[in-house]
Amino acid sequence: MDSTQLYQRILGLPAPWQVSDVQINEISCEVVVRVTHTGHGLTCPTCKHAGNLHDHATMRRWRHLDTCQMATVIECCIPRVRCDEHGVLQLPVPWAGPKSRFTLMFESHAIDAMLLCPRSGAAELLGSSAHSLGRIAHRAVERGLARKEKSRADGKLAFPTGLSIDEKSWRGRRYATIIGDPVRGVIEDMLPGNGKGLLEQWFGRLDLSVRQAIEYVTMDFHKPFSSAVVATVPDAEDKIVHDKFHLVKAANDAMEQTRRSEMAKCRDKKDKDSEKLLKSTRFALLRSGTDLKEKYQDQVDMVDEWFQETGDAYRMKESIRQILSMTSVEEVSKRLMEWADWVKSSHMDPMKKVANLVVDRMKGILNIFRLRKSNANAESLNARIQAVRVKSRGHRNYGAFRRDILFHLGGLELHPVFPG
Repeated sequence: MDSTQLYQRILGLPAPWQVSDVQINEISCEVVVRVTHTGHGLTCPTCKHAGNLHDHATMRRWRHLDTCQMATVIECCIPRVRCDEHGVLQLPVPWAGPKSRFTLMFESHAIDAMLLCPRSGAAELLGSSAHSLGRIAHRAVERGLARKEKSRADGKLAFPTGLSIDEKSWRGRRYATIIGDPVRGVIEDMLPGNGKGLLEQWFGRLDLSVRQAIEYVTMDFHKPFSSAVVATVPDAEDKIVHDKFHLVKAANDAMEQTRRSEMAKCRDKKDKDSEKLLKSTRFALLRSGTDLKEKYQDQVDMVDEWFQETGDAYRMKESIRQILSMTSVEEVSKRLMEWADWVKSSHMDPMKKVANLVVDRMKGILNIFRLRKSNANAESLNARIQAVRVKSRGHRNYGAFRRDILFHLGGLELHPVFPG
């Protein structure tokens, strides 16, 4: 078997495409494989009717997988066919996609490399440029999204009946809305910004039957998210699930504001010992009150004894944590209303805001216990998104951020399909 037959087999070229020559360029460390078309069976790429050879396009080169540590390049002057109906068209080649400078096999290998390591590292490994690999990733995402849309249209891939909605900062204070599929653990879609309008449009584009089939939507307390879901999803108030974590976090933040306010009062009174004591107890107060270590418990007891406002805020924070550990919907509802009344009767404005939040979002909070769902999957996706951001060393614009996130976390079929 000579070199032309070897590469004919390696490339899997169907007739009438054939390898005509193989040369080794030792200066550039390349194996150059020249491919020609025999001219038989020419058909129009659009209508598939027989056509006549018009001419050959100028020589093009495609990067292929390496051969024995040498870059392999395919060269070909692609025939152009003249069709009576569609004019002069260039034939598609079986080893590469349209407008690509890489073969399908190289693109598939590059996708695997980019999934495993940063793009700059993959480029160094493959002897290519990060910019070129970025174009491969872009085509892979577009291909995956088209396949997902087709699978949905064919009924092979059902739309998720549960969704998670969260926001993620991708550059400074620039945000994106992340719509996740909690069951598959992938990102269903992404939208620029974190406002109501685009999310409402996204839900509005779904068929009514799809929106009716949605069983739950988990989210934090961001008002635009809940407003968009209520405006577009039938019976949304029975399907919106707020998260325990964000409610406890709100209570923690309110307690922290109270502690800082009391520290400022000590500072104004020139009471440095009290200020120092409050400052040193920050992390002890933020911890869960159950099973505190002895040193932290001593600090909490000291704060409760000497600082009334911070001590009351701590008890309020711990009370809501204990309420959320219950399982009975009726008991949780009763206890939360009692907690809100207790807080509203106090003089601490930060905690009153949390109480108002509880009352306003009571139904979404109770849906945690009715539907037995949480926003944990969205928070997990958020952590994985952050890992992709670190891996990519940041993104210059939203389009690059979206493509990169969908490439790694979209659950898409990225690899090209090989002919035959």
